Amino acid sequence: MAAIVGATGLWGCSGGVIAGLDVNGLAAAAIVELVTGVVLVALGLAQGGRPVAAIAGLGRLLPLLAVMETANVALYYVALQLAPVGPVMALHLTAPVMLTAVELARGRRRLTPAQVGSLLLICAALAVLGLGGRFVGNRPHLVVGLLLSLVSAGCIAVFITIVSKVAGKTSPTMGAGVQMLCSGLVLAPALFVIRVATDDLVSLVMTAASLFAPACLLYWRAMRDLAPITAGRVQLAEPLFGAVAAMAIFAIRPSGFEAFSAVLVLVAVLLELRAPLMES
Repeated sequence: MAAIVGATGLWGCSGGVIAGLDVNGLAAAAIVELVTGVVLVALGLAQGGRPVAAIAGLGRLLPLLAVMETANVALYYVALQLAPVGPVMALHLTAPVMLTAVELARGRRRLTPAQVGSLLLICAALAVLGLGGRFVGNRPHLVVGLLLSLVSAGCIAVFITIVSKVAGKTSPTMGAGVQMLCSGLVLAPALFVIRVATDDLVSLVMTAASLFAPACLLYWRAMRDLAPITAGRVQLAEPLFGAVAAMAIFAIRPSGFEAFSAVLVLVAVLLELRAPLMES
């Protein structure tokens, strides 16, 4: 649990830094994922790991992991260009709700009172965030944007589920590194058509090496023991850390709707963190 909280915090801080840069989303994602993959693979080699062993451990699921990560990023950034940020972000964060619905439908999960409260708070936070989005300007492709955001949430749900199944089959360092490197290579063609300023490139490389790479390593370690739904709910706190980083570095302040939804998510995550202790 400490590992997933740490990963969420580092991802949030990296998102806060990247949000303040004037860089195309796909280009930023390609650079961050490529650098993260290289850093983790190099660290894995230093620890005596072998990329071939990691690839064998992940097997046929490695391409699916790379595609799900790439699709998630691409669809989300395109959705942000087509529809208001509030509703888009709300739908993008529905992955744990999707996972919970699937588990309940299959009869594989029975919720504790704390988890019921957590789920209700998450739904309330998503509703507040969505209603707080400003429908400004001409949005002729609004429905398409919202659908793309919803599909990106589905990609996250699939990604979390797969990682929970394969994380124990390989070294967390090398497994995360190989996966991120493959995802970065899928996005790499964007760098041939999208220019990135030198200062922004340096910032992205430093962010990837100091924040994103450690976050991915912690995430893969956490997914050896955590259920996908639990991990997905804790990750909802990522925007909280991102907002703090954005405020500290770029003086970007959240709206009232965003602040209120953040409080609801924080309480929901705290309930989720207590749930495993209550179950035991």
